[in-house]
Amino acid sequence: MHECLGGPVDGVVIEKSGHFAVAIEGKFHYYRFCVIKQEKTNKVAKFFHYVGTKWPLLFVPRLIPNARAFRLVD
Repeated sequence: MHECLGGPVDGVVIEKSGHFAVAIEGKFHYYRFCVIKQEKTNKVAKFFHYVGTKWPLLFVPRLIPNARAFRLVD
């Protein structure tokens, strides 16, 4: 289960992983699956990041998840 950050489904939790799109009023909104690792604490956050209505060729996550999203890596 991974939370969506930003866009029209902000805060919604999705069971799958991988990228996806949601159609709202005939317009597609794209989400990319992201994994961010904190080097100091060895914790990882996995979430869906909103990238907009056009799929980008180059992507840099700009929304950082809340601290509750980070879990210790086994």
